[in-house]
Amino acid sequence: MSTTTTTAPKPRRALPPLMQLTEAAAARLASLYAGGEAGKLLRISVSTKGCSGMSYEMNWVEGRRRRMRW
Repeated sequence: MSTTTTTAPKPRRALPPLMQLTEAAAARLASLYAGGEAGKLLRISVSTKGCSGMSYEMNWVEGRRRRMRW
């Protein structure tokens, strides 16, 4: 006779916010969005370039791509 035990998966912990915006930055993004980017998403990424070797890139995109997994 065999027995099988199952364990419940561990609950995921809440992650901290990825970034925070100042009120001025949020207002600027809102004005850009209203000025012709309505309906698009803002993609923010980090690439390897620049003096420190890292650089932020921001692009308006039409829709969401498949989620990247790390």
